[in-house]
Amino acid sequence: MISREEVNLILILQGYDTRLIFLTERLESLPGDRAKIEGTMAKEKKKLSDLKAKSSGVEMEFSRVNFDLELLGQKLIELKIKQSSIKNSKKYDLAQSQIAALEEKIEQLENDSIRLLYSLDDLKIEQDRVVDEVNLCLDNLNGELAQ
Repeated sequence: MISREEVNLILILQGYDTRLIFLTERLESLPGDRAKIEGTMAKEKKKLSDLKAKSSGVEMEFSRVNFDLELLGQKLIELKIKQSSIKNSKKYDLAQSQIAALEEKIEQLENDSIRLLYSLDDLKIEQDRVVDEVNLCLDNLNGELAQ
């Protein structure tokens, strides 16, 4: 017959065996888990790089549009000043049509500027999401290594 102490010792050893089996299986799965996490992280970093490049392009376009808006605004002011001194009705009408065309172009550029601002906002939100995903991958990787 097995004594109570021997039963307790067997249970303790069985617990150690179970823990050892678990840790061995976990250790064997770590390289795969790590590779999966690193692969996900690499994809997210690529997305982030692409988003930054796209943001840079949108920012350049936004700057160009605003520069064009400033130039057209100055030209519009000059035309209105010039128009105020015109006495001939045909020349006045010509200046008026030029002013209308400039105002239409300015309105289009203002709409483009607003559209670009919304695009920049969307890109910023997506960049923040990707950064969060990369940080989550890093946390998972660090957690895997800590175990």
